[in-house]
Amino acid sequence: MTSLRATRLSRGRTRVAVGILAATALASAALTGCSDKADEIPHPVDGRVSASNDGTDFEPCTGLNAAAVSDLGFDGRTWTDVSMSGGGPRGCRATNAKETVTLLVLDAAPQVLYPRSVAEWVGNDPGSSIDKYRFRNTPACAAVTYADDSVVVAAVSNDDPEAAEPKDPRCGKAVTVVREVIGQLHTPAVKPEFDVTADDTIDLAYTHALQVGRLPRQTRVDVADIVDGAGRLRPYVDIVATSDDGEKQLALIEKSLTDG
Repeated sequence: MTSLRATRLSRGRTRVAVGILAATALASAALTGCSDKADEIPHPVDGRVSASNDGTDFEPCTGLNAAAVSDLGFDGRTWTDVSMSGGGPRGCRATNAKETVTLLVLDAAPQVLYPRSVAEWVGNDPGSSIDKYRFRNTPACAAVTYADDSVVVAAVSNDDPEAAEPKDPRCGKAVTVVREVIGQLHTPAVKPEFDVTADDTIDLAYTHALQVGRLPRQTRVDVADIVDGAGRLRPYVDIVATSDDGEKQLALIEKSLTDG
C-alpha cells in the first residue's frame, strides 16, 4: 500500500498504465456492442491499474455507469473516479443534493475495512451474501460482498443537514447499489485471505473519508485543503496535486470517525 508521498514519486512512472486501462475499457465496450460514453471510465487517475488491487476484474466505474447512477437517484454527471494510485481503493463516486454514493473494489477483508472503532456490523441482507456496516459517528452505511479475491463495497451517506435525528444511515440504499452489480461478480467458493492490515492507515482513512459524504462543519474547517465546496473529500489525485498536508488531514478525518 502506498502513501501520498510515495504516490507523488510514482506518478510519472504510471501514466502508461492509465493509457492501457482506458484502451481496455474502450475495447470492452466495443466487444459488448456498447458505445455509450456513459460506459467509459470517468477521467482515470494516474496509477489506477494497481497490482495491489487486482483481485477481481470487476470495474466499479463501468459496472455501474452514469445512467444506472441516475436511476438510483444520483446525478450521473458527478460520477467521478476516486481511485487511489498504487494501492488503496479503486472506484467511483456520485452525489445528489442530500446523499453521496461510493462504489469501490478493495483487496482487504471487511473486518479490516470497518473496525469496530469506525463502524459496526448490523447484519446481512436477507437472502444474499451482502453484509452491512453502519458508521458510528456519521450517518453513512456500507454494503459489502466478496468478488473473486477482492471485496466490492457500496456506501451511501445521508448528507441532509435538515434530517431529523437519528439520521437514516441509508443502509437499504447501499444494499440496493450492490444488488445492482452483484450479477457481474464472481463469488469465491472460499473467502480469500488478504495482506492489508490496520497498519495501512492512510489508505484506510481515505477509504472511510470517501464514504461518509459531506463532512461535519468543524471537520471541514480542520481539513479545508482536501475537501470541496460542498464539504466532501476531494478525489485522491486532487489531494496529491494540491495538498502537502493531505496525510495529516486524512488522519484528522479518521480521528473524527473514531472518537466518542
